[in-house]
Amino acid sequence: MVKRPSPDALELRKTARQMNATHTVEAIVEAAARIFEVKGFEGYTTNAIAQKAGVSIGSLYQYFPNKDAITLALIAREANLLEAEIMQASIIERWEEALDAMVLAGVRHQLRRPVLARVLDVEEARCLVPCFDGVLFSREWKEALWDRDVMGAPRPRTPCEQHYSDRRLRSRR
Repeated sequence: MVKRPSPDALELRKTARQMNATHTVEAIVEAAARIFEVKGFEGYTTNAIAQKAGVSIGSLYQYFPNKDAITLALIAREANLLEAEIMQASIIERWEEALDAMVLAGVRHQLRRPVLARVLDVEEARCLVPCFDGVLFSREWKEALWDRDVMGAPRPRTPCEQHYSDRRLRSRR
């Protein structure tokens, strides 16, 4: 059986407020990405992440309670990068060109760091499933929300769909 972390175990312990602390958190997340790419799941430990980031294990634990929380931060970082590229593509006037640009953005994102993308797909399926409005829920929560709210209800529009339809309505005026 796959072990899923509890939602409390995924929250950051401390928010990086100063520039130096922000750099520390970024270094930890990037170190985690590099370890996933080179050593895979076997080498993905908090000690290895701290060493690769050049921080003490205590500094790592100041911000992240465990490696699943680091994984969540890594997934969020990669998702934000992809979303930014897709939103940029969505401003193209002709929908055919916008769709091509969005698909190209998705492909570029997957091919930029293919090993990391594959590993994060597995990790995301294991314990972290994005839901609407960028909120992350466990698979059980997602399935419960789907059963309760989505079956029989219209699917909510993505930010890209919302942006495109709003722009299209404005252009008809």
